[in-house]
Amino acid sequence: MQQPAASTSRPESKVDEPVEPSTVEGCAALRATGDHPLIDDFELGGMQLPLFEGRAGQWFVYDDMTGGRMTADVEVDDSAALHVTSQAFSGWGSGLGVTLSSSSNIARLCPYDASVFDGLQFRAKGHGRVKLRISMPVNTPLTEGGQCTKAGEECYDWPGYRFNLDPAWQTLDVPFCQLLPEYWFGDADEFDPTQLGAIHFQLEGDAEFWLDDLQFTQAGADSDGTCRPRCPLDGAGPTALVAPDETWVTLTESLTVNTFEQPTSRCGTLVRRYLSYVPAELPDASDAPVLIALHGSSANAESFHDDMARGRLDELAERDGFVVVYGNAAPGQHTDPELIHSGAWRQSNYDDGEVDDVEYLRLIIEDLKRRDIIDGNNAVYLTGISNGGGMVLEAAKRYPDRFAGIAPFMAWDGFEPTKVPDLSGTGLTRILFAYSPNDPGMPDGYVDVLSQLPAQWGQALGMSDAVLTSPVEVALDDRVVEGDGYDGDNPVRLATVDSRATRFDYADPTRDVHLRVLVFANAGHLWPNPVQDSRDWMLDRWGFRNQDVDASDAVWDFFMGR
Repeated sequence: MQQPAASTSRPESKVDEPVEPSTVEGCAALRATGDHPLIDDFELGGMQLPLFEGRAGQWFVYDDMTGGRMTADVEVDDSAALHVTSQAFSGWGSGLGVTLSSSSNIARLCPYDASVFDGLQFRAKGHGRVKLRISMPVNTPLTEGGQCTKAGEECYDWPGYRFNLDPAWQTLDVPFCQLLPEYWFGDADEFDPTQLGAIHFQLEGDAEFWLDDLQFTQAGADSDGTCRPRCPLDGAGPTALVAPDETWVTLTESLTVNTFEQPTSRCGTLVRRYLSYVPAELPDASDAPVLIALHGSSANAESFHDDMARGRLDELAERDGFVVVYGNAAPGQHTDPELIHSGAWRQSNYDDGEVDDVEYLRLIIEDLKRRDIIDGNNAVYLTGISNGGGMVLEAAKRYPDRFAGIAPFMAWDGFEPTKVPDLSGTGLTRILFAYSPNDPGMPDGYVDVLSQLPAQWGQALGMSDAVLTSPVEVALDDRVVEGDGYDGDNPVRLATVDSRATRFDYADPTRDVHLRVLVFANAGHLWPNPVQDSRDWMLDRWGFRNQDVDASDAVWDFFMGR
């Protein structure tokens, strides 16, 4: 067993009596002294915390209520450790947590002052991905004993840290200053170590998790007081398949994998990658348009090419003579350890301060020019799904003159999107939004955000209220009954059977701008196209994709004014 950082033997259990009232009614004031950093090494054999520095609590488990299976028991590996398994959940997954105050109960979450410490350390092994998250009274809903009165999931803005599990034991150090909120905008912008309510470990998808030697640390900051950088490759984990030059798609003269170097803020140079499809008939240094497509969180360029667009963008490029780029986010905390070179875009909601993904998009254009593919003055269009859709919006806000058109699908842009700048007179003239009101890939109630985005962007384009309140509405043909014949009980699949699509067009005859909105009722969180996904885990998690529309055609036709 690994010993606590600040002691050479197990300290005697004791409870430090509070000496002053708490700031939360009914809660005893508890403050760590720093003498005993160990939280739990599970040597007591049960789910109860040892009583060090006033800490007292019991581990508890919970899940997303989608019918999966979870177990959590103290078992002996090389020492006593908590062994957790999670299987077959189709929502966000399952979790375990522990409160640190004996005053906490189902009606009241009490804070523990851990400000004498700088972070957490623990040993972990297994397979899958886990989120360490810290709750505080201020960002926990009233129904769970907290103080947050906001609606739905906006209260769960718990600062956290994702990590991937390895079959061998590894020790993870997480400074408090690296705990970032999920940006669902509850009532706290950052972690306050004086208000530690509970420590949570949430398992994503099927996972096995061993946890041991959970303790506080006092080594989370550099000597000058600044936080250590959370570098992309560190966040990806030791077993991540980070291989920029490798790909599973069949490469051709037209379809290639390409790499270049991009500096980070404090973590050195990062090798970035992208796939490009260049029709053989295009001349060198062509003035052809460029369409950049961005995958969602924990995916990669290949997944957009194969699983989302299914090669259709390549076919359109051959037909109409344009260049397709499949962007690839940098590795990091959202890397899937089983998916080669996967990651998430560093839009404002996932920004780690190290990787500038808007700059990455500019570097792609530079690299295409260096490769003598384009002349550098080409019209550039941008589309993406989910986290990639949010990245589309981020890029367009920062540099609207770089993009002639954008098409975010099912975009995650946070519960409080940043303001859209004035777009009138910029190069951005065509905007297509697409979303599903009951999207299983989004938090409950997120349609309230999505449904307001088109008007906000339309106003930024300079459209009048008269135009924005009188769209041309067309119900698109319902060609396919998605999920026809499904007789299971998965709630996500059942909610996405037989989706329908409606198109809304906003065109201002006095301005050369066009806004289009596609609303997919009951659609799954997948790029629409005529071919349904056949993988059970995808359908259980994201639902049936809409098959009435091919989003690749819809995006390109809109950009071309068709």
